Amino acid sequence: MRGGAMVSSEQVTELIQSVLMQPWSEAVPILMPVAKLALLAVAVIGVTGKGPYAKIVLGYYAAILAVVAVFQNTATLSDGVAIIVGNLLAQLVVVAVCLLGLHHTSDTAALRHDRLWMLPLMLWAWLYPFALQGNTVVPGGWAEVLTNSAGVTYCMVTPVIVGTMALRPAAYGRTTRVVVGWLALIFGLLNMLTWFAVKPASWWMGVLHLPLLVIAAVLTITSWREARIGAAQATP
Repeated sequence: MRGGAMVSSEQVTELIQSVLMQPWSEAVPILMPVAKLALLAVAVIGVTGKGPYAKIVLGYYAAILAVVAVFQNTATLSDGVAIIVGNLLAQLVVVAVCLLGLHHTSDTAALRHDRLWMLPLMLWAWLYPFALQGNTVVPGGWAEVLTNSAGVTYCMVTPVIVGTMALRPAAYGRTTRVVVGWLALIFGLLNMLTWFAVKPASWWMGVLHLPLLVIAAVLTITSWREARIGAAQATP
């Protein structure tokens, strides 16, 4: 939606890119390193299993996702305020699921050592190294890794949190894992299509979104299978 009016399907991709290039969530640069360090701290707590880590992870994700849903999907463009309504609503649904999931957590879940290969992918999403040449995303941006927008960007925050959940899956309810994972997987697939097919000049952004796709696929598929097995066992 732009300036209160719906846009045609031909304008959707262009509008989304315009909003995500200058979202309200990046309007206060000084908050970027704070958000990024908070994400790292929550991930360390979740992976190491310190304290009431499951509630910390879900509570943090619900809070940051509420902010991201509103502010990353909104931008002031030349012809008015634009909102990516679909993204906003879908992410707010996940916020609600995470809040409900706070009542179904456990702080005694074992670490899945067979999934430690996810850690480099989570780190890659957290680093988020890129630079802009005009409107094209290219490799680079290493000098800004501590000050970039990864901490307030859905597609970078989410693989870190989803990876944390996948490493200790028994700490979180199956429904929570499935819903969080499904939306992340959808976003991962859409970004592969966008950056490798529709906007191939910015292929590097597709590379940066690979952690989202891979980690979300693992959490979604394994949690969905677990839910089906649980449902089958509960059927008399």
